[in-house]
Amino acid sequence: MERIRHHPLHQPAAPARRLTPAERGRAAAARQSAELAARIEADVEAQARTQSQHPRPYASSAEASLQPPAPIVRTPAAHRVDGFGAEGANLPAPAPLEPRDPIEAAPVPLTAEADLEALAHPTTSQLAAEAVQPRLYSSSGRLILPAPLKGSHDVLIHQNLMADDEGLSRIQDDDELDRLRDAHLLVELPVSASLQINPALPANRRCARPWTVRFAADIAAAFYARFHQPLQINSAVRTVDVQLRLERTNGNAAPAEGETASPHLTGQAIDFAKHGMSLAQIAWMRAYLLPLMNSGQLDVEEEFQQACFHISVYRSYLPARHRSAPHTLVAQLPTR
Repeated sequence: MERIRHHPLHQPAAPARRLTPAERGRAAAARQSAELAARIEADVEAQARTQSQHPRPYASSAEASLQPPAPIVRTPAAHRVDGFGAEGANLPAPAPLEPRDPIEAAPVPLTAEADLEALAHPTTSQLAAEAVQPRLYSSSGRLILPAPLKGSHDVLIHQNLMADDEGLSRIQDDDELDRLRDAHLLVELPVSASLQINPALPANRRCARPWTVRFAADIAAAFYARFHQPLQINSAVRTVDVQLRLERTNGNAAPAEGETASPHLTGQAIDFAKHGMSLAQIAWMRAYLLPLMNSGQLDVEEEFQQACFHISVYRSYLPARHRSAPHTLVAQLPTR
């Protein structure tokens, strides 16, 4: 019996070791992180239930398009530069603007394209009703980080093919730009608490196609609702004259002609600045844009050297009743 009493398997249990202050701190932090993740998950589910009353055409695919949860990692720099963000590289970083409440859209003059311009400048209530919020965190509190939306040579060609199919010509100079603005074929980008424009961008080029402007207002409103910070546009419409100057001063600038010409020349493209975005904000942008890209409503080139999301938006982004036939664009353009 004495041998059994002293056998290692029959030793009395050792008293539980008390946690050190550092271990207790780590345990408390883990509990707080789990509680925060649970609250975030509940908020996301509540937003999804609210938004289901006003679905967008692509809302149902937003969750399905996300990749499985991945660890939080830094996005690696890309080895290629498309050059559409070249103009943004030449613009100075603006001082932060004071946030202000979004305002209702002003009345739009009655023109042949007035319905498109009105749709491009939605009211605050419309934006609130239609905002889409991608899921950012898994049930375990891990950030869901979709892969970078890298472009390719085929994507560059596709943007130009879409512009040709939609009857969009390359804008040659400021005179042609002014005529398109007068005809409301290019409309102003609305500055608000959710959408800012780099102050260095010339005033006559703070505009884009109506469907592109509507998209910019939509994504900015949804981004602001999630992060309470605005998106900034660094570049919008350009003329061939401007693009040729960029080619001479910036080696990353896209050409002014050819199958890979800059889509900014048609007014369909805008660049959102990435500088200063958190990893969660970049993940949100990718998750928001991916289903729209998969449905053919836009193309995205996520650039790293110029740090921007270059986005070409297509007419199909608008509801069918608001789409004009491509050939009418030329017929409605007044001459001087």
